[in-house]
Amino acid sequence: MKQHLLKVRTAHENAMEKGRGGVELPYSLARKYPQGSTDWDWQYIFPAHQPSRDPETGAIRRHHIDNSTMQKAFGQALRKTGVARNCGCHMLRHSFATHLLAAGVDVRTVQKLMGHKKLETTEIYLHITELNGHGITSPIDRLNSELNVDSDGSKRQVNTNSHQRLVDQLSRANHRPSIRTGDAGSTDKKNAS
Repeated sequence: MKQHLLKVRTAHENAMEKGRGGVELPYSLARKYPQGSTDWDWQYIFPAHQPSRDPETGAIRRHHIDNSTMQKAFGQALRKTGVARNCGCHMLRHSFATHLLAAGVDVRTVQKLMGHKKLETTEIYLHITELNGHGITSPIDRLNSELNVDSDGSKRQVNTNSHQRLVDQLSRANHRPSIRTGDAGSTDKKNAS
């Protein structure tokens, strides 16, 4: 993303040198920030490749990419990967919500991220996660996975960072103070937040 933004900023600066930089701001913002339309902070993250003439003012500006551009690129990616399903970019939004819930993210958090006004709208994704069999993973299964325990119970090398993250997550999930694992097997309590 940093590389993309650097490329966009360079294109914006080049356009400014040619007198073709800037974006259209809504009327009240244009009055409040008269130089805002040419300020880097107001430029589109995904601008159109070519500037165009604003039909109302006649100013030459760079607008955001057209929705159809993304849809076409998504369709090409589907064909290249051999996905035979009819879907569009909006499917990514549904997939994102479903994966968050399957990973155990709180439904209220997902509701806020998705911008849903009603919890019932977000709860539809809960039904999908249950249908997919991705509902709840046992904490024991998660612990075994993080600790790299083989199916016969023998231990592989422990990733202490992953282990501590899991302990912290389980502690937060149970609303208890986190237990910090020490180097010599000692434990000390971390203040609850």
